[in-house]
Amino acid sequence: MTKDGRIRLFEIVQYDECWKPQKALKWLDKISCTYMAVVHDKDEADGKPKAKHYHIVVRLKDARTLDDISKNCEIQTQFIELKKNFKDACAYLFHLTSKAREDHKYE
Repeated sequence: MTKDGRIRLFEIVQYDECWKPQKALKWLDKISCTYMAVVHDKDEADGKPKAKHYHIVVRLKDARTLDDISKNCEIQTQFIELKKNFKDACAYLFHLTSKAREDHKYE
């Protein structure tokens, strides 16, 4: 996070019944950024299927406020998680981290 509260690297996680990603992806395509979006529809918890959900990891060229990101992606700010490393955040999207493997996440 920058000194003025703006961020460059974050992840959005939203469930299908709560949110449709099209508006967020359209906005991301218009601005200077790198992003990766994945649908998780094979995750399980305690042997039971989890609801379909989206993960979008974003690295902005120009930092923005949480409120600006929230407005443009049509999500509440609590669903925007700050990240420290783009590569590690993307690795989790495909469950390639040791933690994801330990938790038996679907690759």
